[in-house]
Amino acid sequence: MRPYRANSIKCTIWLWHSILLAALLARSAHSEGPVIQTGPSAPVAQTIQFGPLVQGPAGMPPSISLPFRLPVSSAVAAAGYRITAYSTFVFTPRVSVAGGKTLAASDIGVGIINVISPPGTGSAAIVGGFDYDPGAVTRPYAGATAGQATLADVSSGRDIMQVGKVSKASQGDLSVTVKIAVPMQYFTPGSFTGSMTLAVIR
Repeated sequence: MRPYRANSIKCTIWLWHSILLAALLARSAHSEGPVIQTGPSAPVAQTIQFGPLVQGPAGMPPSISLPFRLPVSSAVAAAGYRITAYSTFVFTPRVSVAGGKTLAASDIGVGIINVISPPGTGSAAIVGGFDYDPGAVTRPYAGATAGQATLADVSSGRDIMQVGKVSKASQGDLSVTVKIAVPMQYFTPGSFTGSMTLAVIR
């Protein structure tokens, strides 16, 4: 099989991102929104599906922001709680490329770029490794222990934020914006889908 040239692979990836981005925006405009799971014994959780990424500024990796909004009861806020993240990821190559690198969960950076706590709740502290913007990193992500978390770090569930308890709490929504990004490397052309779930755990 004739090997692909690096420039050819790069152009194919960017073209594929552009085509899938249009599909993602169309799907988002007509979707019913993320699913909120509630119940007397189940934690409050929200799941957002993601796919193609938006090309960043010159020299910056393509990324997408996932806006989460989690309802927090006054009882939970008074006791303090944590936010746990779970992720899924599937990459499907379009062609077999000799020497090509398959995109993996460990190649995709994930970080919290914004938190808005409801009034009357404790202060929020982002767990180390998730308090960064992966869209501003130009090198491969080093992992949560090195300060640059990836999807692989939350594939089986991991706490990403802690919220302290307060004496007089009130009910409200916790807003958390998570950014997903892929470094500018040469990968086997293909498509990927994934999901991110955030859960409020007492």
